[in-house]
Amino acid sequence: MGYFGECKGTQTPDERRAEADRIIKILNQFVSADSYTDTELRLLENMDGGTPVSPKQLLWLRDIKTKYAE
Repeated sequence: MGYFGECKGTQTPDERRAEADRIIKILNQFVSADSYTDTELRLLENMDGGTPVSPKQLLWLRDIKTKYAE
């Protein structure tokens, strides 16, 4: 699913990072790496390292969680 235009969230950078870490932890527990598309896997690998998370990245991460872990 693509997100166009400007994506503004109400969370602080620390809150986005914390939510991303929670989602990544859930995905790591319940989904095998070979289940993801190449694009999804690249996103997850790039986000799993403590780097800042943009609102757009967080939306994509939520979509991945919905697709595989809910």
